[in-house]
Amino acid sequence: MPPTTFKSISASEEAYPETISIIPNLKDTSTPITIDYQLTSPVANTSPCQLVLNFFSKLRFEIACFSMTFALIVYQSSSTSMILEKTCLAKYSEDICGNLQNHTRIKSSVEQEAVNYQLIHTLIRTAPAVVVSLFIGSWSDKYGRKLPLQMALAGATIEAVGSSICAYYLHSKVEYYFIPAVFMGCMGGGATMLTIVYSYTSESVVHEKRTMKNAFYEIAIGLAKPIGVMAGGWIYKFLGYVAVFAIGACSMFFSLMWFTFMIPETRGMDNKDPWTVKAKQLMSCKNIAQSFTLKVKQESQSRKKETILLIISICILHVSASGK
Repeated sequence: MPPTTFKSISASEEAYPETISIIPNLKDTSTPITIDYQLTSPVANTSPCQLVLNFFSKLRFEIACFSMTFALIVYQSSSTSMILEKTCLAKYSEDICGNLQNHTRIKSSVEQEAVNYQLIHTLIRTAPAVVVSLFIGSWSDKYGRKLPLQMALAGATIEAVGSSICAYYLHSKVEYYFIPAVFMGCMGGGATMLTIVYSYTSESVVHEKRTMKNAFYEIAIGLAKPIGVMAGGWIYKFLGYVAVFAIGACSMFFSLMWFTFMIPETRGMDNKDPWTVKAKQLMSCKNIAQSFTLKVKQESQSRKKETILLIISICILHVSASGK
């Protein structure tokens, strides 16, 4: 067998990966096979576009969270004003509703009635979602995170589409605006979104990188809120209510597709239970009990008090923020 020769590699060359080309001379057996190393630097051969793509590929989860939060904020910013306008148009003419500041008594009456409608609309969107999230939390630990999140995003997309239809028929009754909110609440809503997103944040990275992952998540959410408020105002000013809700629906649908195809599953990959069993487990009251007792049993008495106080403080914070 003919000998094989190798080109020596210096210490500086070992810092870069090599591409190996083997060019044998099959006709002349006396010629040894030569293995030639062609050194390439990954940094030198990487284009700026590739660097940008690599950067955003590491922020796939944050991009989805930004789009989801932006969609929620962009059409919620116009929801209250549309309820007020629909309430006024149900009783008065467009001339009066367009100049409510000149009709003090009518304005006070319309605003009071609109607040009641807004309260009902908010309860429809949130109360069922809170109940659903209690069942979803423990269920997703066993069967996976993606399906509950997909359901919640699908419900939010349906709500945005239905809201755009209600905005198109602006003279319709305010009660019709409650119908899209039912999908948002019964399919999980914001409570399920937060439950799954925070669970995924803690599971998608190792413990040492969890703080940085949470920081990037909070940055994405923090940027989406003011941008959504600003975009909602500008879109309404130039294009009206329909465009606001339509853009919100598109952004929410983008989040749904992104979570479906770009975000990997973290739980339940090895579970082989049929869908009938999964459906029964979803409606089991044991999920609620596990949501409250799984962690509390392991805590000391002082830690239990701290946990309860933390939950109460977070609730107060969200209530105060929602009332602004």
